[in-house]
Amino acid sequence: MQRVRLSGSGSAMLERGGHSLPFRYDRKDLMTLLNAFYGMRFFEMSADTTTRYSVVLQDDGTVRTSMLRMSDASSTQVCFSVASYSKCVTYSSDPPGELESVVQQVFDEADRLAKGHASGDPAPR
Repeated sequence: MQRVRLSGSGSAMLERGGHSLPFRYDRKDLMTLLNAFYGMRFFEMSADTTTRYSVVLQDDGTVRTSMLRMSDASSTQVCFSVASYSKCVTYSSDPPGELESVVQQVFDEADRLAKGHASGDPAPR
């Protein structure tokens, strides 16, 4: 499991493979992330998008519904929490909208900042 925790005050933690790496980030980047979530309607997304729903037209003209869920498929869960509010979205191989892109950007930036923090580079303000 990997996780990025942003405190809202500029301090953060990258958790990966049982290790935690602290780092600092520019607080305006948190607002950029929140705007990205808001723009993609993250807070309105279904909590679980791993089940695929479809309809099939039978030969006799009836419509049949179908649900497909692969319980052994890997999945990603993205959560946003502040105070008592929490919103999580779980997805598998086909992420909703641009969510996977934003998640990858967050981890890439967290990696960069955590490595800079470990090497003693000055933290952003």
